[in-house]
Amino acid sequence: MISTITDQEKKDGIFLRKRIFSEGQLQGIRQAIINTVLIVDGKEANSISLNVALDFKKITTEMFRDVFTRKPYLRRVIPAVLRNLPEVKSLSSHSDIQLALKAAGVLLPIERSISVQVWLPWETIFHEELHQDTGGILSENSWTIQVPLHNVTSEEGAVEIYPGTYKFGVIPLELVQDEHNGYFYETCGDKHTKAATPQVTDIQYGDAFFFKCLNIHQTSKYQSEIRFSIVIRFDDLSQAPILKNGHNPFTSEIRSYNLSVWEDQLETFLLNYEVE
Repeated sequence: MISTITDQEKKDGIFLRKRIFSEGQLQGIRQAIINTVLIVDGKEANSISLNVALDFKKITTEMFRDVFTRKPYLRRVIPAVLRNLPEVKSLSSHSDIQLALKAAGVLLPIERSISVQVWLPWETIFHEELHQDTGGILSENSWTIQVPLHNVTSEEGAVEIYPGTYKFGVIPLELVQDEHNGYFYETCGDKHTKAATPQVTDIQYGDAFFFKCLNIHQTSKYQSEIRFSIVIRFDDLSQAPILKNGHNPFTSEIRSYNLSVWEDQLETFLLNYEVE
């Protein structure tokens, strides 16, 4: 583990750390995810046991497609509980994660959230437009860490990030409606990215990819297969405005629209869920 970051990485607000996590640790998370689906579906844990010959992406694609086709109500349940798996929770306290945050200048790292991000190819509602990771943010010195549960390359849909755009601060999110599918999507707009080129980084199994939460990013246009990653967000409490007067100014700054529009859309999506 390299406990320093380069001047360019600091300027961009993006860096990759290779092979932080052991194959055994991540394999435990993958098996826990499979067991969760099995148990919630009324089946026996470990009836599908991962080994080097089995393709995690292929297995989970088939499992999710099958269970959500037969029991669409479980779409609301399964992704929500994965973040609470003990195997997932343990990642944020990993010593190399904490060292990297310290090297990035995070004096007092506070975990804002940890989740298992599951991108399913038939759910275009979750294709993210240009945005920042500002939900629940406490400090502008905040970081998103992606830990993929399989290799993710630029050709397979690695996230597209615009280096250095964190310098524009918090940009209010607005809603735009896609003319093709009718869904509303959150976006901070392209005002700050029109003349810029996104950075796309291949991330391998075992890597940890760090970027500032305020760096503008989006789902890759190449994303077409299932994608699993652990997403951890940390704020630097030492730089949080809430410490000055007990008020978090970001609460009212991050959206320029009524959140209920998105919440109502999501509720409708889940109530009428079907696998395409």
